Amino acid sequence: MQQNIDTVNLAYKYRDRGVIGIDLAGDELHYPAAPHAEAFALARQLEIPITIHAGEGEKAENIREAVFDHGATRIGHGVALQQDTELLKRVRDRGTVFEICLTSNLQTCSVPSFQAHPFKKFLDEKVRVTLNSDDPAISNITLTNEFEVAAREYKLSPAQIRELLVTAANAAFVEPPRRKDLVAVHGCLKLDQFLPTDGSTNAALAAVTSNSRICAGDSLYSRAQLQTRSLT
Repeated sequence: MQQNIDTVNLAYKYRDRGVIGIDLAGDELHYPAAPHAEAFALARQLEIPITIHAGEGEKAENIREAVFDHGATRIGHGVALQQDTELLKRVRDRGTVFEICLTSNLQTCSVPSFQAHPFKKFLDEKVRVTLNSDDPAISNITLTNEFEVAAREYKLSPAQIRELLVTAANAAFVEPPRRKDLVAVHGCLKLDQFLPTDGSTNAALAAVTSNSRICAGDSLYSRAQLQTRSLT
């Protein structure tokens, strides 16, 4: 689609003015990634980072296509990865990062409950995962909310929360010096307290996550959006 080729060229033009990558999001079933192959190829040629929503509510094959055909280094959602053990091993070995959106996945019925979500399985099996709010205005949540949910539902330790933050910092679509600074900051955080038993917002965790929005899917920078299904 020429419009998406133009979008990638615009992303390249404004790389030094806050555009950090491209993202394909939306309805996987009716708008697959394949028609955007030329745009993805151009992005790879121009060394523009790529993230693609894949495996949110559809098949694991969409994840394989996004990573191995189109060059996505980050996958939005990726819930369907739990369906394919061999693919899980391949993306883990490749270092693909999964932008996990717990609340959004529950609201869209991608999973029936938090306990049915494969997030903890991915984390335990050393798949690179991050936590993200997806649509904070629609879901009425913040990134802090997502860390609170994860800490409560999966009994995460401070070390595991730190791991999520460092993974996100390493996956950020920013220049290497900035990424190095982010990793250094998040790698030395002391998270001895994170979620009260009454479920109230923990001030320390709120401060940590509000300062971590540059990482992974919850980015302070812009991603160019492709159209129908949109690349951003």
